[in-house]
Amino acid sequence: MRCQQVQKYLSAYFDGMSSPGETKYVESHLQSCASCRRELEKINQAVQVLGQLEEMEVPAGFLEELHIRLIRDKVEPWSASDYERYGRRGWTVALVSIIALGLGIWVATLIPYQDVVANINKLPQVIVQNHKR
Repeated sequence: MRCQQVQKYLSAYFDGMSSPGETKYVESHLQSCASCRRELEKINQAVQVLGQLEEMEVPAGFLEELHIRLIRDKVEPWSASDYERYGRRGWTVALVSIIALGLGIWVATLIPYQDVVANINKLPQVIVQNHKR
């Protein structure tokens, strides 16, 4: 199992919530991967620090209000089709922008700037000095 896959299961493994198959794979991987062992140690340290925090008392009615808001404002997770639709739109916008930028740069190279500058230099130069009336 690759590190990226194992790291998805580390939290559940640490909490003892992984399936027997996942546990076996994670433990097998941890034997040979120092990086994932460090990640597991970071989880352990975070849990230790959180365990040392004092519990705070919440205001009266807070939990009931939270429960009501969670039910009322239920957030629907994005489906795969949402990712595809918005992902495709994003890539399309990016591609069109890159093409437009490329065309703009290409057109700019077609403008004969040196000729324009040469013609400007041929214009009569007028110097106006301050004079008092």
